[in-house]
Amino acid sequence: MSAINMRKLIIMNRFIIVFLVSGLFSTISYATCYNGPTEYGSVMAIDLSDKLSERSRVWTQTINSDLGAFGFNCSTDANFDYFSPLSDTSKVISVGLEDGKHWVRVEVVGPIQGKLLSSGGHTSSELNTPITMRFSLMSNGPDDAKVSGNTGQFSNLIIVRDTSGMGWLEWAASPAVFAYNVAVWILKGFTGWPLNERDMYSQNLIITYTPKMATCNFNNAGLMVNLPKIGVAQLTKIPQPGYTPFTLNFSCNNLLANGSTDRAIDMFLSSNNLLPSDNSVLMDSTPGSAKGVGIKVAKRDTPNAPVVFSTSTLNRGSATSIFSAAAGAVVNSNFSVGMGAYYFPYNPAELTSGEIRATATLNIVYQ
Repeated sequence: MSAINMRKLIIMNRFIIVFLVSGLFSTISYATCYNGPTEYGSVMAIDLSDKLSERSRVWTQTINSDLGAFGFNCSTDANFDYFSPLSDTSKVISVGLEDGKHWVRVEVVGPIQGKLLSSGGHTSSELNTPITMRFSLMSNGPDDAKVSGNTGQFSNLIIVRDTSGMGWLEWAASPAVFAYNVAVWILKGFTGWPLNERDMYSQNLIITYTPKMATCNFNNAGLMVNLPKIGVAQLTKIPQPGYTPFTLNFSCNNLLANGSTDRAIDMFLSSNNLLPSDNSVLMDSTPGSAKGVGIKVAKRDTPNAPVVFSTSTLNRGSATSIFSAAAGAVVNSNFSVGMGAYYFPYNPAELTSGEIRATATLNIVYQ
């Protein structure tokens, strides 16, 4: 009698175990919306060229997703959660553009709030959500994250998952599965995130970074300044004889958002027609030219401080800076520098009549 009871007890226990195990997984069938492969919205393309620089190494922006307008039906109310491989802050997800010349880190900042949809028909556009992203210039990165061009591609920036009816085993396994997927995603060069049937919609990301450094242009290049004719006797009788004002016009491009320059700018004048004993005097040594007299130039706001010219087009040295701005300084996109030119009798005892023709070059250097 007792043997029969024992067999019944064993059979009952086996039945209970099978029932419990099947119960752990049966809730998967309650998911109500997903049906088919993952659909992709339009690629999110972000040009960071004017957003990141050595002076501004981090840019954060909130951008709305675009998950397309795919239709789907939910048999009951459904929960949707959002995942992003770029939200794993335990790993530095960066790409080395131009073979590692520029390293850009990409992050999704903070959790993305899930959504609840009622039963019935819907479109994927209802699942669009703001995504806060942070882009940072980095000093280096892993060799396997280098790409040859100025464009980096990241698959599955955002993944929308139907989490309705997930069993507790699925939830318990989610952190380990997510960590595994991140590792696979990185090994595949940020492509091919492992998706499952619950991942209904996704959107890919492409970033472009071609640094735009501030540059300034001399708008009236080729400017000719004509001083008036003046008698030899007058050259020594009046200050700054033949003074003639003129203006140098400039425009600057690729300034940062606040109007500042990402690098230092310096402008100066150089010439090969200088008096050997005084680099502030332009002279004409050609046959038939006036002798004993040259030309001096001064900034209009400092008329008594003649401009010193450089003999180099690359290095200012001790020459006068016509305009300068330190990296980070605010610069007007269009500005002018007032100047004036006048005769200077450097050797009054040997003055002769004739023309004076001299040239100078405006140089713009960056650091």
